[in-house]
Amino acid sequence: MEIYEHLPEYLYNVIKYDTRLSYVPFHTLFEHKKGMKDRLIYIAKNFKVDDKFEELIDRYNHTVNVFNSMRLAAMKYIIDSKESIIKNLINTINIEKIYEKEILAQVYEEICNLTEYY
Repeated sequence: MEIYEHLPEYLYNVIKYDTRLSYVPFHTLFEHKKGMKDRLIYIAKNFKVDDKFEELIDRYNHTVNVFNSMRLAAMKYIIDSKESIIKNLINTINIEKIYEKEILAQVYEEICNLTEYY
């Protein structure tokens, strides 16, 4: 979760020093979120989970979609170099870090309560 502290700083520096934005962190984070969702789906298929866990997977899918949008926005910035894109990325990161932390805390609680395999 520390990436959420460093990424806005990096983005501010892109604006401040007029440097080229790297697409790599955004793509990597998107792939990570996608992988996390796949792991949650695996748990749901292989363990006896309740409806709340399925709901958490659906809510986590929002995070996957947001990071895909951020990845695409980063590509757009590389082409357009509009400062507003960077500011929107920073705002999205600040919102998403709270949302994801909340969901993952609930996922952790649900996983700790799992007792049976299929």
